[in-house]
Amino acid sequence: MSEQTPSETDTETQSAEAETEVDLDSLLQDYETETKPEKTEEQPNIVEINNFIREQTAERTERDIKSAMETVKNNMEIKLPDRLIRGALLVQAEDPRFIKAWENRKTNPGQYEKILKSIAKEISNDLPDFQATETHNEVVSAVKGASQKKSTEGELPDFNKMSDNEFNIWKSRGLR
Repeated sequence: MSEQTPSETDTETQSAEAETEVDLDSLLQDYETETKPEKTEEQPNIVEINNFIREQTAERTERDIKSAMETVKNNMEIKLPDRLIRGALLVQAEDPRFIKAWENRKTNPGQYEKILKSIAKEISNDLPDFQATETHNEVVSAVKGASQKKSTEGELPDFNKMSDNEFNIWKSRGLR
């Protein structure tokens, strides 16, 4: 074993400390700039997860809206197109109480169902009574004698079936 002089030992220690400082500095420099972890096959992408959640929520919401529309439709005497029922539900969505009921539809489905039935009744009350209107129109037609053939005053005659004399009369009346 060879003996080292104190100056040689100090020099080796200083160079080892310098190496440690350089290594530490270079390691710390890596953290000065933001580094992104490498994406592996197993590590899911946050954006993809958020998109998936958004899609699932939209699908579930659309299913729930269609279910609500079906409930309203089944509780009405008059059958309306889906777009009108959807529009009525959208109008209801302006009411904060309905929004709260919508948000709690899974925790209190009985109350939510009652609200939808009430909306169906309200829509039915807003609509005119079509049977009464039809009956009224029939009475008016009978009184005026409108049960006869409709007036063809605004229609043009068939010129091919007219004689020259009929055509001249038609022209003289002002081309009616």
